[in-house]
Amino acid sequence: MIQELPIFILGLDAADHLLIECWAAQGELPAFSRLLDEGSYGILESTAGVFSGSAWISIATGCNPGKCGVYGRYQIANGTYNVRRIKASDSRVSPFWASFRGPVAVVDVPKAPLFPGIDGVQLVEWGAYDHYSEF
Repeated sequence: MIQELPIFILGLDAADHLLIECWAAQGELPAFSRLLDEGSYGILESTAGVFSGSAWISIATGCNPGKCGVYGRYQIANGTYNVRRIKASDSRVSPFWASFRGPVAVVDVPKAPLFPGIDGVQLVEWGAYDHYSEF
């Protein structure tokens, strides 16, 4: 029998990992110190470059912008020269938590769509500066 363990994933947008590691080691961030000691973590390289809207949806789907179809906040509409605003639901790939067996709590993954049918709760667009979904 496979033991199911809870998973906690924390993504920090615009956080400096060197400062977090330093302050955690100095005892200034005890919760982060414990997470770093007892969990696994890594530094992600961004897909963003010029297209800052692609990073979080790539993290949520595990796919690059070419596969999920989201490059930035505004994109040229297929078959036209018109620019349109992208919505989270424009992603061609479901977020990774769609495959989890509940209960699931997804709290404010930027630019990620609400996914119907999960056993749990999702919160999007909480404090977002560029909205990809409806409130």
